Amino acid sequence: MSPSERAAAAEVDKQNAERRGAQATGAGTEDLQALMTAFYEQGRKGRERAIEVFSRRPDADVYPALERALRDGENASMRNAAMETYVALGGRSLPPLLTLLRDTDEEIRQFVTVVLGDLRDRSAVPDLIKALSDTDLNVKHGAAEALGKIRDPRAVEPLIEALQADMWLQFPAAAALGDIGDSRAVPSLVALLDTPGANIPAIQSLGKLGDLSVLKHIVIFLQEEEQSLREWALEAISGLVSRHRDKTYSIDLSQKAIDSLVAMVASDSLKVRRNAVLLLGFFKVPASLPALTALLADRDMREEAMEAIVRIGDETAIEGLAACSSHPDPLVRRAAVAAMAGIGAERSMKAILPFAGDAVEEVRMEAALALSRFSTDVARKALSKTLSTMTGAAREAEQKAMSAYAALSAAPGSPFAFDLADVIPLREFISDKLGLYYDDDRLNVLHHRLAPLAAVGGFTSLTRYYQHLVNGPKGTEALYRIAAQLTNNETYFFRETEQINAVIRDVLPGLLKKLGAGQAKKLKILSAGCSTGEEAYTMAMLLDESGIVEKGGVEILATDIDPEALDTGKKGRYSTRSFRGGEQGRLKKYFTRIDGGYAVNEATRSTVRFQQGNILDVVMEEAFHVILCRNVLIYFSDAAMDRAARNFHRMLVPGGVLLLGHSESFCRVNTDLAPLRLEGAVVYQKQ
Repeated sequence: MSPSERAAAAEVDKQNAERRGAQATGAGTEDLQALMTAFYEQGRKGRERAIEVFSRRPDADVYPALERALRDGENASMRNAAMETYVALGGRSLPPLLTLLRDTDEEIRQFVTVVLGDLRDRSAVPDLIKALSDTDLNVKHGAAEALGKIRDPRAVEPLIEALQADMWLQFPAAAALGDIGDSRAVPSLVALLDTPGANIPAIQSLGKLGDLSVLKHIVIFLQEEEQSLREWALEAISGLVSRHRDKTYSIDLSQKAIDSLVAMVASDSLKVRRNAVLLLGFFKVPASLPALTALLADRDMREEAMEAIVRIGDETAIEGLAACSSHPDPLVRRAAVAAMAGIGAERSMKAILPFAGDAVEEVRMEAALALSRFSTDVARKALSKTLSTMTGAAREAEQKAMSAYAALSAAPGSPFAFDLADVIPLREFISDKLGLYYDDDRLNVLHHRLAPLAAVGGFTSLTRYYQHLVNGPKGTEALYRIAAQLTNNETYFFRETEQINAVIRDVLPGLLKKLGAGQAKKLKILSAGCSTGEEAYTMAMLLDESGIVEKGGVEILATDIDPEALDTGKKGRYSTRSFRGGEQGRLKKYFTRIDGGYAVNEATRSTVRFQQGNILDVVMEEAFHVILCRNVLIYFSDAAMDRAARNFHRMLVPGGVLLLGHSESFCRVNTDLAPLRLEGAVVYQKQ
């Protein structure tokens, strides 16, 4: 075809599209079939127009047209458009769908099960249960999957029966039982572990149910030769453990399982590394301590490795941690000190002493904090010497506080001594206000961090400090200090960009079309738990690179509870530690070189606004198209995660998405945010 012929054909197509678009407005036409054509030919714009018109038409017009489109075996796009419209119209679609679930055409029945699952209306459960006995296998599969999406407990027993009676239904029924999350399914799922092919959904579902008694049945898969089975078991066990961080579970791991977990610590997958480290700490595997100590040099894994070392609590870790005193990265040296302080043995005190003379003040401060816990003359002298080397007005108050804490903790019967009766109320308060949960094995870490803060405020005991937090007029300010002390603000630019780029590529075009339709003037993005702002600025830079948003067409709000971290973000000045390397082109484009680091350019800074906020209590008038909350929820309790999920759902526009960290998910809570699988990433979308 010549260029002129192609141009003529394009003009004809344009005229036809305009004609169908005019019909799609519903102006003077009853041709709903043309409306469905506009739905799939004009993309999201046609979809929105079609759904708007259908929502205004009576059922007698709407559902015959949708049924005709659903039966169009020659046009898959038309059929998909009909299925999406059924869902968009909500509960009014249920009666005609249930009628079609009894249709003589098995393909129609299968399509209906998919639509009912997406509709998530519990009124459909009895009919879907009946469909588990359909004569067609695909319909039965669809019914099981739909019941899993709806998550109604009435489906548990019928799904168990299907699991036991029909081998072809084992996979979808097992997956559905995991989604429903009812413990009645445990025995049947455990029995399925011996069935090749069906054992994978059984492992996945047992991980979602939260029953620690199944651990002994799943850990054996850690020693399987097949890598996929090992990693599915790892993920399932990690899901279980994450729901019970406050518990200790004794189990005999085989040497092969231990070797497998230690090997996974070196995986290329960040998610696998995090899950393996979590389990090594939970099961208290001393043989893993060298590998965990080595992970302190991995900035993505440093915090998790330190927590695992503390949870294991074995003094054999001290030698390897002490050797970190010569590591070139001060953050590694600081983490090693914190880990030794968490172990808390007298050997730790002696190993910490060399760090008290470190060239970097942050490391010396961590060493001082650790030494203040020990009531020996050697520790007190080292603490005094360390404090004398610190400079700056910001350090002056800390020196006084540390000195006061050291003096108080050295006295017999110290009110700052570790006592569960004092620490547990603080743990519950922090879990409620900040979401962070410290299980029993990590209470010494919590004590290590909070006791000096109590001294900062001039309190004479942890009990009085707790009373001030609960009842005092300045409790909010004290909470900010706790957040700064307990949270890990280490982050860096261009972290896990594959997920952000997937959203820019696959999700934002549709959201931007809505902006063009006048629903909002700017694309609005929230970076929740933004720390020092690297993630928010990264989002701004990646959007600029994509060219998908016009200049001035995006607003990014970055929130965090820590005012000092926010101050860093507002200034936009970062040390070289905030960069991973290999970003020379971006450094030249978006940054200016300054002494000791880089400053974000003004054009990028103007895109991001910083504001103090707690994701558990946030109340915002504005709605967001994208929310980033990555690597924030990893230590949240289930209750806190549920609150956060509800807040995020409330703050998202319909179709908006939430991005979590690679090792985070909402599998432990029931949320209306639906997982959306993109190429190379999973996000959560508001329907």
